[in-house]
Amino acid sequence: TRDTTGPIARSARDLVLLHETVTGEVPPVLSNVAGKRIGLPVEYFWEIAVPDVVDLCRDALQRLVSAGAVIVDIDPAEIVDLDRRSGATLSSFESRADLEAYLADFAPSISFGDVMAGIASPDVRDLLLPLLDPDGPFTRAAYTEALSIRSRLQAAYERLFVDNRLDAIAFPTCLMPAFRLDQAFIDLPYVGSQPVFPAMIHNTAPGSNAGLPGISLPVGLTGQGLPVGLALDGARGGDAGLLALACAIERLLVHS
Repeated sequence: TRDTTGPIARSARDLVLLHETVTGEVPPVLSNVAGKRIGLPVEYFWEIAVPDVVDLCRDALQRLVSAGAVIVDIDPAEIVDLDRRSGATLSSFESRADLEAYLADFAPSISFGDVMAGIASPDVRDLLLPLLDPDGPFTRAAYTEALSIRSRLQAAYERLFVDNRLDAIAFPTCLMPAFRLDQAFIDLPYVGSQPVFPAMIHNTAPGSNAGLPGISLPVGLTGQGLPVGLALDGARGGDAGLLALACAIERLLVHS
């Protein structure tokens, strides 16, 4: 339910070419970002990001404001709550069902438990080990309820976009820059040490769960030379409009 193909390209324009090829839909061309309304969900999405990431993303937003974009403070409390109540159950329940079906077809000598025992990343292993318990939290009843909550999440996002007349929602793609491959925990502002996997997907999870189109644009390098991205989520079904906005923003960030 949450899985979405995520193409990686050298530019937003290249993503437009891919979108045109796959869908036959040609996004509009925006000459600038003047008048575009960008939602800023400080709570949850911004407040615990590391300072280098926040500074680079806020600098990018300030350049948008200087070009005429409008920043709109929004309250993400409802979407965050509904995502927390549905996202993990959906991905966990479906992970076991799909992986067991795959193993049955292609590797019948390997059990689901064998795969769990072989997970190298400790934070991912801790997330998935509860799937071995038949009486654990990820039952079919919980899954059915999570699907219902996800529908409410999609409706909440729609209201957020309509009520605030938003063209996109902006936030740091990740709370932190890239971490070492052997690193299991990372320190984040206000919350301290956190497992890297949930920290890494923290900001992109709600939109992914709701099926929104999203894009990440590079906005600079930290003092350690690590890249930082600014994420933009669009309204559900608004892929073409989001790509057009991303192209306009990219031109502005590259040439300003």
